[in-house]
Amino acid sequence: MNVEELLNNIFFTVEDKDISGTSQRDPLGFQPIWSFYGRQVVNHLTTISTSIHGFREVLLCLSICGEVRETKTNLSYSDLILLFEQLFIYSAISREKTEGIIGADNGKNKFDASKGNPEISTSQTILVREISLGYYGRYKTPLSTMGIINGKSGLEIDLNDVKELYGKSIYLNVQKAFKEFIESNRMFNRFSAQDYLYEAVFGKFRPNECEFWIDRLYKVDGEEKELMKLCYKKVSSGLTAKKIISSLPRERSEVSNILKLEPFLRCLEEIFYKVMVSKDLKSIKIENLEEHKKRYDDFCSIPEADVSSLFNKRIRFLREKCSPYSEDYKKNVVEYHKSVCEQKNSSVWVESDVSGMLQSFVDVDDMNINIDDWNRDYYLYSLMSVKNEILRLSK
Repeated sequence: MNVEELLNNIFFTVEDKDISGTSQRDPLGFQPIWSFYGRQVVNHLTTISTSIHGFREVLLCLSICGEVRETKTNLSYSDLILLFEQLFIYSAISREKTEGIIGADNGKNKFDASKGNPEISTSQTILVREISLGYYGRYKTPLSTMGIINGKSGLEIDLNDVKELYGKSIYLNVQKAFKEFIESNRMFNRFSAQDYLYEAVFGKFRPNECEFWIDRLYKVDGEEKELMKLCYKKVSSGLTAKKIISSLPRERSEVSNILKLEPFLRCLEEIFYKVMVSKDLKSIKIENLEEHKKRYDDFCSIPEADVSSLFNKRIRFLREKCSPYSEDYKKNVVEYHKSVCEQKNSSVWVESDVSGMLQSFVDVDDMNINIDDWNRDYYLYSLMSVKNEILRLSK
């Protein structure tokens, strides 16, 4: 082997066994792409806003904390939110009702260590980044797009209407107990409305509450969205995202865009995971190349959307370079992955040298991608989860 050949086979990245977090997810950077198109069909919800209980907790929290903020207190709005959220989590833990509770494991450890009476602190919170990873962080954006709160997390609906949603007795008891609590030594057992708080979030729907949430799910800027309404009616545990989206009116561009997008993303994933378990690009066979080409043509027919620089860069790269018609198709998928990792400031999973030799730095299962299956749910799982809870609370 001469010097040039030797250098071509040297990779300057060593395997990192500790790669974690975002570098270990979404290696092809599809999340900003599919989420944009998914948002056109399923409004408001995100992959982490999957519970009507979360919406109920945060609306109650912001309502009461907003009122308390107007009184004489040295606590900031965010501090009040932190205290209220932890009181809710511990109220659920004390009743041994931890299924689906955010921070339940950490909270249970602290609860047990304190013999059932943990200190509620603004610094030593249940989650390390409670304000962003907890209930408020997960549900503030959906509540904002629903028109329930504004950009500063203040109410955009009448406070008396909020009290009616929870029942005035429950609301006022939680409010009174919270005011008293923040002036005390802030031990959990000093909060006297644990039962009321738990009932406010997990109890059966009060009059008009079910209608309130469904109405807000359907509407954007006060206008009812037909596709969201159809998705709510169709979504169930027996239907896949592919079947639901395919059953929607295909003349709607929001629907046809997803039906053109997802099939080609699956082709790219098929290539990428074949690359991950191969030694060189030449050995990778694409048995269904003609199908890849058809899907690529459909993908390129999606109208351009000026969303964000990141979105535009990735779409442009896919259209201009990741063509199945190109002899460099497989190589360019690797290059696309590399560009995504650079944008995310994370380590690459795989590299190709100039001769097409491959080296992987992340262990993956020998994934045999079926390009006819979908890999994304376009927020329909979140909608199904919320709908199922709405149905249970309505019984």
